[in-house]
Amino acid sequence: MASAGAAAAENKVDAILARLAEIVQEVDMDITTQRQITNKLAEEFGEDVYEYKALIKEKTSKLLGLDAEKPSQEHNTEEPAGNKRKREDDNDMNDAPKILRPSETNGEFAVELSHARQARVSSFKGQLYVNIREWYEKDGGLAPGKGVSLQVIMWNELTANLDAIATAISDEDTDYTCKLPKNRQVSVKQFKGKLQVDIREYYEKDSELLPGKKGIALDLSQWDRLVTAVPDINAAVKEQGGNTSQKQAASVKTDQTKAGQDSIEDAATAGAGPSTAAADEPKHKPAATTISGASDLPIQLSAMRKADVSPFKGVVYVSIREYYEKDGQQMPGKKGINLPPDQFHKLLEAQASVTEALEAQDASFDIALSGKRKASISVFKGKPMVNIREFYEKDGEQKPGKMGISLPPEQWHKLVAGFKQLDAALKAHTS
Repeated sequence: MASAGAAAAENKVDAILARLAEIVQEVDMDITTQRQITNKLAEEFGEDVYEYKALIKEKTSKLLGLDAEKPSQEHNTEEPAGNKRKREDDNDMNDAPKILRPSETNGEFAVELSHARQARVSSFKGQLYVNIREWYEKDGGLAPGKGVSLQVIMWNELTANLDAIATAISDEDTDYTCKLPKNRQVSVKQFKGKLQVDIREYYEKDSELLPGKKGIALDLSQWDRLVTAVPDINAAVKEQGGNTSQKQAASVKTDQTKAGQDSIEDAATAGAGPSTAAADEPKHKPAATTISGASDLPIQLSAMRKADVSPFKGVVYVSIREYYEKDGQQMPGKKGINLPPDQFHKLLEAQASVTEALEAQDASFDIALSGKRKASISVFKGKPMVNIREFYEKDGEQKPGKMGISLPPEQWHKLVAGFKQLDAALKAHTS
């Protein structure tokens, strides 16, 4: 009986380790913790999984190649533990990306994103790639580790969406996804309280796209260096015969569909409570119909944000809203606000004061649009924003709600430039 019990236990351990191998292939290991893996196994095999925590951790490390003397030739996604460069040393780097000497990179154009990470322009079998990857020391040189290679058409799509990605970062919008060709995606994620920009290849399983092992999660300093280096990378691609025109980008657009609640706009709005819809705000967003005769509307604030004038149940609103793409059409999303004429005119009258406060980064500035709505200034990671938002009261204090939108300076200036057209459309509809 004892031997039968031991055999059963051994078989269970084998099943647990086999399932562990599958999980490591399925999940994004840049954002998945060891505890989450163990908990998932416990859900499937029972609480006694926790008795094998040490074994599961050891096996996970082996599957990822973290204890290997050299990287797996099959995946080549992880560097040897002994050769890893210390991430904490990245603190001594300048904000500007360093362009590396060709002698350091086998003749390839490369910019340094961190001490261990680079973006290179590489050629393989006649195809140009922007290669965003970790590198480790091997035999006196650098060998490629985990990362992702983007064909030029994928790179073009990524750079075409830089404004939208910047807005998602400022909004801490972890629902944001930018789709690239061939099942690549760019997303904004949070790991251990810190935002990351994840560029990754996905695979399909049971009609669902799941994150694969080929990819890289960049912290914000690394992402900023990559964005700063875009003109240099594009120039290197062109020198090698590539086309970095955004017209060559694939016909896929940013998908900013939200599941559930909108994320909070910035650090100043963290902890916002449930939206308290005002009487002048329709429960559903007005349809994206432009007022007749207003051919210069909508006002395009960014690739996926617009200001427009829309009627709803006999009331006309100025809608300042983020859109998402569905079936080839841009549809109004949840993030945004609809201003009735009186609130819009208060914003119109205060535009000079708002602009002045924005330029001064005066986070104490606000102006009431109604009893519950304000236009205010916030500063998040050194970047000022104009917040047009509904507030609610809690414990005697005004708290920012979920209904509203935060505009970076360039979007605010585009809105101001379009105030005249929006006002004319309002007057044409109400006259």
